[in-house]
Amino acid sequence: MKKTTLLLSSLIFFAVSTFAQQEAPAKSGSASASTTPDKLSWRKNRKLAKKSLKKGSLETATAYLEAGAAKKPKKTYFATTLAPTELALRDYTASNKWYKTLVDKDSVKHKKPEYLFQYAMTQKYLGQYEEAEKNFKKYTKLAKDDDASVELKKRAKREAEGCRKGIFFRDSVEKPAFKVRHLDGNLNQPYADFSPIMKDDALYFTSLKSNQTKEVNKKEIYSTYSRIYKSQKNGNEFTSGVEISENVNVPNVHVGNPAFTKDGNTMYYTQCTQTDLQHSKCNIFVSKLVNGVWEKGVNAGAVNDPLFTSTQPAVGKNKEGDDVVYFVSDRNLGKGLDIFVSKINTDGSLSKPRSVGPQINSKLDEVTPFYEPKTNTLYFSSNGWINIGGFDVFRTTWDNGGEWMEPENLGLPVNSSVDDINFTLNEANTKGFVVSNRAGGMSLRNETCCDDIFFVETSRLFLAVNGKLFEEKDSVRTLAENGNVVLFDERNGFELGQYNVINGQYFFDLEPNRGYKLTSKKDGYYETQLSFNTDNRTSSDTLLFDLMLKKKVEVNPLFGRRIGTIYYEYDRARILPEGRDTLKKVVDILKQYPNAVIEVGAHTDGKGTEEYNLKLSQHRAAVAINYFVYEKKLNKARFVAKAYGTSQPAAPNTKEDGKDNPEGRAKNRRTIFTIIDELKPIDSTAAPKK
Repeated sequence: MKKTTLLLSSLIFFAVSTFAQQEAPAKSGSASASTTPDKLSWRKNRKLAKKSLKKGSLETATAYLEAGAAKKPKKTYFATTLAPTELALRDYTASNKWYKTLVDKDSVKHKKPEYLFQYAMTQKYLGQYEEAEKNFKKYTKLAKDDDASVELKKRAKREAEGCRKGIFFRDSVEKPAFKVRHLDGNLNQPYADFSPIMKDDALYFTSLKSNQTKEVNKKEIYSTYSRIYKSQKNGNEFTSGVEISENVNVPNVHVGNPAFTKDGNTMYYTQCTQTDLQHSKCNIFVSKLVNGVWEKGVNAGAVNDPLFTSTQPAVGKNKEGDDVVYFVSDRNLGKGLDIFVSKINTDGSLSKPRSVGPQINSKLDEVTPFYEPKTNTLYFSSNGWINIGGFDVFRTTWDNGGEWMEPENLGLPVNSSVDDINFTLNEANTKGFVVSNRAGGMSLRNETCCDDIFFVETSRLFLAVNGKLFEEKDSVRTLAENGNVVLFDERNGFELGQYNVINGQYFFDLEPNRGYKLTSKKDGYYETQLSFNTDNRTSSDTLLFDLMLKKKVEVNPLFGRRIGTIYYEYDRARILPEGRDTLKKVVDILKQYPNAVIEVGAHTDGKGTEEYNLKLSQHRAAVAINYFVYEKKLNKARFVAKAYGTSQPAAPNTKEDGKDNPEGRAKNRRTIFTIIDELKPIDSTAAPKK
């Protein structure tokens, strides 16, 4: 099920938080005190609350509801209406109070177990992870088996897992990857401030600076409108924001969510009209920078749909390397808010958009995409993946096959127990922003009502290596359409990762103060090797190395030949006496073929965890290689360690009746030596490009 609360409709434009913050009816001291909630009967309060809710005036409604509840505490209407209304206003403390009232009333017959689910959600928002997890689990036991309850039970299990993740981030992560601090009043105002993004040394962001409302067609809407502002960086702070051109900030519509092309001369942004305080209809517009002034914005065309909202644009790349615009829309009927992508055509127009797919879009909502070009990473916020709050920030990139990888939660302190959106980074990937309604912001009615902009700074180095893979045939050099680049730890020879090149490019994350070796492979071509390290680097960086594959004249018929196998005792990596005899024969073959490169492929039986068995097989391979390198003085470059763990058994680990099979497991505890390649001259001229 997609989210159906009023929070969803506000997300369409005002990021998450811009609910009605209009003045609640005065409780005393005014000329009309006789009509204030505390002076009215519970029936009159209920009537006025219903009228306010119909207008979309949630804040006003809560004043009448609270007064009515005080006069008639046993009247179920007040608690059942206050609980979701306070939740929609993101007053988690108040909502928690009213959901607890409902849960207590239902604690015997359990006719409404969904109250328990919502109560657990408020506990999660308040950071009460242990209590929330218990109640999510309790709900799954009490819930019915109708379709809606089955879906909610699935979500409850996911939310319980999110609570455990929150506990892990809170208690077990000693050195988070980021530091976060609130920005001062130059940027943040008492209402909604969101969609921050750097362009050169300026920060562009969106703000709704007033809560004034007016009634149109019996609905409350804002009488002032959100605008895009520009602030200059001043040391570690920012100057007060100044509205950008009136060509963009046009009258009588909400404007926001700026995003820029790489050259900085084109801005995509959102225009929205309101039907009430919780509902907006948005389209994406585009403006050009001419002589330092943003021209009048025009509708971005195919990216928009007259029946649905399109908002929160972000400029980036697709897996083919094309310039694209990622954006958010509700056009997938029944699926809430999802992320879509539209290609930027050569004439500047946008192509027909398509969904980024289920690898990113969950059954709930995905919002505020941001594309980081150095690492080809898409950041976004979601309440549908396992999260520690409401909306959490996630990141993903493409795998070797060009598919989006499973999103990774950024954890604390970027994420919190509430809503965290609009994550962006600077070009160096060292600083950025996140928007959150966490405590500590410029709050109004309650400490978590409103979104503020927070400054994000990396607390550790982010290092990477990328480049292009070329191939040379008959002295002609071209970009490799396919091929494989492998990253090794130079110290022990273990493989750290493989990358099937996409459009001739590869990418790996790195660690500081470590030695690496890159190997490029492609059938019919000689393997290329290149060594480098990340020693003494003090700032985040991406190293650039281009690699060259040269066409083979012929394939060595020895490739693929197994030249020996040794076996081990259970849970040991020690080489047995009979194994040493085999190793000596392998050495004789290697001396006979002095350029042969062999794979040292180590395996384990099925006992123990896969993680443990991978480490054990790594140890077995390392012991064998040490024999060749340190005892027999052979070139370490001639050996490639490969840890297979339990993945390739030579015999069953158990019998057909399920009992242990010691003979089979003994056959699986092995290391196989296979000729896979031959040594080539190492390209010693390659150096990182800056």
